[in-house]
Amino acid sequence: MRYFRQTHPGNACFRNDTIVNDLRCFKQFAGAIASTLELPCSLRPEVSILLELFEAEKTGTRLTVSMLGLLDGIAPTTTLRYIELLENYGALMRIPHESDNRMRYVELTPEAKKALEQAIASLVSASSTSFKQTA
Repeated sequence: MRYFRQTHPGNACFRNDTIVNDLRCFKQFAGAIASTLELPCSLRPEVSILLELFEAEKTGTRLTVSMLGLLDGIAPTTTLRYIELLENYGALMRIPHESDNRMRYVELTPEAKKALEQAIASLVSASSTSFKQTA
């Protein structure tokens, strides 16, 4: 996995962006995001996959099923199970690769993207409110 992250072509260009750092912080709020998306709260890997896809879309990167598993450190069979579950929820879609029929890109549905944007906005609002109250 470390080798993949070091050699992934898009790695250096977006891993230090502000939104990416914010997204990493929001991964700790998996329960809140899962609740906003009406997923069972115990689905931490699903939330991680959703955030990776959200990050990829913001940076103009397309991710395959294999890449998602490597980025999140999830076994390939487990990744496929989560992707299928999220696809059944209508949160993501698999798109065939242009030239390789064995590969599939994974993208958020417009509804999931909107839900993630709302969840992140509410978390930003809640964290800034709680910060002001403690200051």
